[in-house]
Amino acid sequence: EVGGDSYDFLRWGDSLLTSIADVAGKGVPAAILMSNLQAGLRGQALHPGSLGRVLAALNELILASTDPGRFITLAIALVDPRAGTVTYASAGHNPPLIRRADGSIETLTDGGILLGVMPKATYTETRIPFGPGDVLVLYTDGVVEAIKQEGVFFGDDRLADVLRAAGGLGA
Repeated sequence: EVGGDSYDFLRWGDSLLTSIADVAGKGVPAAILMSNLQAGLRGQALHPGSLGRVLAALNELILASTDPGRFITLAIALVDPRAGTVTYASAGHNPPLIRRADGSIETLTDGGILLGVMPKATYTETRIPFGPGDVLVLYTDGVVEAIKQEGVFFGDDRLADVLRAAGGLGA
């Protein structure tokens, strides 16, 4: 089986770019569209720049290469251990979480429109401190929309509770 979810890690200068994406739809068409996105993101890694500009360029790529009605959610985060920061940008994806060393949970809510929906979309990026013991959590809707037999979603609150309880555990 193939589908349209993906995650990746790329060298971005001296930093590490993490990404997670989800294509609307299933099967081979979703997998092909995700392949285009991955190639585009890897191409952007050859000339690192602003994450907002990266998302804008990927949006134009998706618009030019897909049928109307196809779209992608994407969250990207640049972890810079030297500066002690994480810079993130989002195109309609589930908001990343940071579990701080003290156990608090921070939701990274800034973002923009889905990729492939509107031409000339703009995307913001946000840089925040990221120190020893902090954990960045990128996930797809498959986590929070998982349903128990009783018909109850796992949900954002339960994900945050699991992260708080994880304590000093590694990834």
